Amino acid sequence: MALKWLLDRPGVAAPIVGARTVDQLTANLAATELTLEAEAADRLDQLSRPVPQKSYPYGDFGVAQRERFLDKGAQVVFEGVKDGADAPLKDRKG
Repeated sequence: MALKWLLDRPGVAAPIVGARTVDQLTANLAATELTLEAEAADRLDQLSRPVPQKSYPYGDFGVAQRERFLDKGAQVVFEGVKDGADAPLKDRKG
């Protein structure tokens, strides 16, 4: 079902199949014979829609980079926090 759904996606040129045996390859190629109902395709579309996270892709460090001050002389100081991520400690004029 997943391969058929990918085959039907407008931006996908060729889904990658991961088969180690001839039986697996045969099963994967059978996806071309399937017909997905519109409800199933819509549900898969909803489930696969990316959910943007504020800290994606670089965690707190990336958020700090996007929100840093770009004033001349402003400097963002980073310090490790409990979970090991980098987060801004404070802004200092240098």
